[in-house]
Amino acid sequence: MYQVTQRNGQRGERGRGLLHPVTAARPNLHVMPFMHVERVLFEGTRAVGVQASQLGQAQELRAGAR
Repeated sequence: MYQVTQRNGQRGERGRGLLHPVTAARPNLHVMPFMHVERVLFEGTRAVGVQASQLGQAQELRAGAR
């Protein structure tokens, strides 16, 4: 016998168990699979975004105003 994580007869997955409840409650949070952050971008001492790549495509993602 071994321990399993199940819900409604299906195997529990991280995306379903951890990410889905959080992303549903926070419309400003976007999960971007296969994203690799290479550098945090600063303006002075304030972090304003990241330089990242997703499946070989380089991108610059900046934070929106609050």
